[in-house]
Amino acid sequence: MLGGVVQDVYGWHANFIAMGGFGAVLALMTAMNLDETLPVARRQSAAPLAILRSYRRLLADRRFLKYLAIASAAFCGLFAFVSGSSFVLQGLYGYSPIAYGLCFGAMAGGYVAGSLAGGRLVRRMGIDATLRFGGFCAALGGLLMLTGLLTTPSALGIVLPVVIYGFAMGATMPQAMAGALTPFPDIAGTASSLLGFLQSVAGALGGLYVGHGVDASAMPMVGTIAAMGVTTFAIAMSGRRE
Repeated sequence: MLGGVVQDVYGWHANFIAMGGFGAVLALMTAMNLDETLPVARRQSAAPLAILRSYRRLLADRRFLKYLAIASAAFCGLFAFVSGSSFVLQGLYGYSPIAYGLCFGAMAGGYVAGSLAGGRLVRRMGIDATLRFGGFCAALGGLLMLTGLLTTPSALGIVLPVVIYGFAMGATMPQAMAGALTPFPDIAGTASSLLGFLQSVAGALGGLYVGHGVDASAMPMVGTIAAMGVTTFAIAMSGRRE
């Protein structure tokens, strides 16, 4: 939302200046206030071969791969929206930068609500059941968006379902990360970085696909979100349950 206001007042270049400023402030705050919490005796070697051995251990574990796949599929759908929504909502439906920012903010609000709900649900149902719930919401949001585009195309047919998808992301991503890291307390940092990197690769691939066709139609974006929502749910439903 703030980005829309900045663009309206100062132009789109100003957003990059603002991002650079925020990044510099965060980097400074991190360097000054965020200390290493892992005791020296428990720290792993940073030698390349040691890191590669940790990667091999993680990628050979089915539990890690399942949570990685859930996070990657959900993230791919999210980045389909991030990559294509400005072209769709502003280019195809005529939204102003501020109106688009409000729509993006609504999705972010869904994410916050999903995070709060997921935190409560995981204490009652466990990680895997919460992931199944989040996967169901992701599939629901994606399929509602696809149905709306195929029947009565409208901006609201995209915005309202993506709030549901955002809710699903909030309920899913923290639990997928927790599930992936819990079996590996000795290399939790390596597991976190590998999962984060690979889910970002999935997001980049989704954004690349959407970027090639979104100028002419909303279908690349909507189709990707729907497909990734269904994929997230299918993976969450697979395998051994708690």
